[in-house]
Amino acid sequence: MWWRTCVVLVCVTAVLADEEWRQVNTAQGPVRGQKHPSGHLYAFYNVPYATAPKGIHKFKAPLPPPVRTEPFDAVNKNVVCPQYIDMDSKMPGRHLEQSEDCLIANIFVPDTNENNLPVLVYVHGGAFILGFGDMMRATQLMKSKDFIMVTFNYRLGIHGFLCLGTEDVPGNAGLKDQVALLRWVKDNIANFGGNPNKVTLAGYSAGSTSVDLLMLSKAAKGLFHRVIPESGANLAAFGMQRNPLEVAKSHAKTLLFTEVEDISALEQFYKTASMGQLTAHSFLARPDSTFLFGPCVERETEGAFLTESPLTILKNGDYEKLPMLYGFANMEGLFRIDMFNVWKDKMNSNFAEFLPADLKFETDGAREEVIELIKKFYFGGQPVSNDNILRYVDYFSDVPFVYPTLRSAKLQVEAGNDQVYLYEYSFVDEKDTEVPHTNVRGADHVAQTVALMDGEDESRESQAYQNMRKIIREIWHNFIITGTPVPADSSLPAWPPARADRSPHMRLLVNPVLQGVLLGERAKFWDDIYEKYYLDAVPPAAPNTDNDNDNDGGNGSEGDGGNGGEGDGGNGGEGDGGNGGEGDGGNGGEGDGGNGGEGDGGEGDGGDGGEGDGGDGGEGDGGEGDGGDGGEGDGGEGDGGEGDGGEGDGGEGDGGDGGEGDGGDGGEGDGGDNTDSGSGDDNGSSDDEDDTDAADSAGHRDLIGSKLMILTVVLYTSKLLLNTN
Repeated sequence: MWWRTCVVLVCVTAVLADEEWRQVNTAQGPVRGQKHPSGHLYAFYNVPYATAPKGIHKFKAPLPPPVRTEPFDAVNKNVVCPQYIDMDSKMPGRHLEQSEDCLIANIFVPDTNENNLPVLVYVHGGAFILGFGDMMRATQLMKSKDFIMVTFNYRLGIHGFLCLGTEDVPGNAGLKDQVALLRWVKDNIANFGGNPNKVTLAGYSAGSTSVDLLMLSKAAKGLFHRVIPESGANLAAFGMQRNPLEVAKSHAKTLLFTEVEDISALEQFYKTASMGQLTAHSFLARPDSTFLFGPCVERETEGAFLTESPLTILKNGDYEKLPMLYGFANMEGLFRIDMFNVWKDKMNSNFAEFLPADLKFETDGAREEVIELIKKFYFGGQPVSNDNILRYVDYFSDVPFVYPTLRSAKLQVEAGNDQVYLYEYSFVDEKDTEVPHTNVRGADHVAQTVALMDGEDESRESQAYQNMRKIIREIWHNFIITGTPVPADSSLPAWPPARADRSPHMRLLVNPVLQGVLLGERAKFWDDIYEKYYLDAVPPAAPNTDNDNDNDGGNGSEGDGGNGGEGDGGNGGEGDGGNGGEGDGGNGGEGDGGNGGEGDGGEGDGGDGGEGDGGDGGEGDGGEGDGGDGGEGDGGEGDGGEGDGGEGDGGEGDGGDGGEGDGGDGGEGDGGDNTDSGSGDDNGSSDDEDDTDAADSAGHRDLIGSKLMILTVVLYTSKLLLNTN
């Protein structure tokens, strides 16, 4: 009888083995997923949803995924897109592999025979420069076995968000990856048991901003049906580059490339740069509420993600109005608390550095007026110090996260969206760390996401936090299934959608409370400022093919750069008798001011540098070219015209004023007058050892701050990774 026992054992083993795997046929071939350790779902990891272009094509839109005939074992959890931080060294137990071939999805499917299940697609955060799809797990949220969850990677940093406005580098590659993922879900999720017409799109931080932008993009229309942006909005300063060309030029100089005014050469440099070069720098410690590379408005080209600014789209209402669960935590600014000791003195000495990058001022007086208003509103007119650190937290809550959300919510309701549900996550646990120099605790950046996702060992958490997890999971689950956070049969307080005055909103606590206007005074303060001084996003200028004309008599191109360096003045054609182009160099956001037009008689002032050198004045006979003012760097050089007759007849060139650095050199030209170069306390100095020591010290503090910022991001990331091994 022993042989019968063996046959039974073999049969049982085969059945168990079959239960450990589930095979699904996709449009690209069969994939096999394994039973998750939680026991109530199957996990399919590393499933290609698109192919990232390689080599000189690496900034283009994604290509279709590979097609297979043999079953693909979807078990590798370790592929991530190229990024600055070596996640493998920061996350114990994970052995992550950075690869350009990284466009993969992870699909979590309930262990059920039910079909037509709702789908939750989750977009990871990380300032558009770091992170990966498997950073978060939601097995507790999925215990009800009534929806499917999808996470995924997308291209990051320069790989994902370099924007030159050219055919090969149009911009928004990372967002086009996200659109490709949503198309893959639409085409394939039914085979996993999901309903492609009931997709909820959620994300946190930069992922939240992505969700909010996807809602406005015609390229993504119809691919999802509800949205949950968590701590990030489509109007955030970090959500849209104001001057992507200047950003690209500035960073290329950091990488020791100098021919930045030649767009073809600049493009070729980035296209041939190695993965190591493109991920060599962090952009996390910027004080202007941006992370340098991010989404952009594209030129009108085939396959563009956005060709109008988010504000324009929100105001004209030309987008699909979807049910939205929209909000943030009550102390989002704790994200910047590790920078406090580095930044407080800098805020007192030069607050202009800390203004959001999406504000533009025509005069220094207007800028100073707004700075004084901010100082009075947030700090009572007192210096930033340990005594008002909570107002520092409020400022860095409002500028990147809170106000952009409230502003967008108001515009969406005014455009006719009557399904915007506002919230503020306000739960504070007894184990949360107190804000330094206070006895106050708060809910920090994406605290609601951390509560929603799996914890390392939730049984060891406080009972209050376990209860809060249950509440937020119930609300999110309700929205995924029904499109409302509190259905009629729920025991939770009724939650009506918001009106244009940004009320009501739900204060998310263990016992949620419906309240009125959400942060009305703070929103009104910024409403007034943004109404006057908002700098909207525009596409990169079309590449200028006439910059290097050598024909005699040619006229140079004309074009003024805007504040924040919205465009360079065109370079005049070179040649005897030709008129030089007229155009002021744009003001640099971070980098050098543009060069004035070149050519005989051309007038062109160098632009003001944001953090870098002022541009050179226009060159040409009799031409006047003043060097631009340096923001943090050297003043521009204004050269007298150089052309017929030798070194320029009568050309005048004023040296630009140095911001924090050397004063510019006066222009050179026979018979011309040279003004003094910038010097002294107001204009920087050229050879002052004390100033050099101070600059070195400031640079050292900035380096420390950058490292602290990286550590902070890793710590936030690790909260979501506690239970992903």
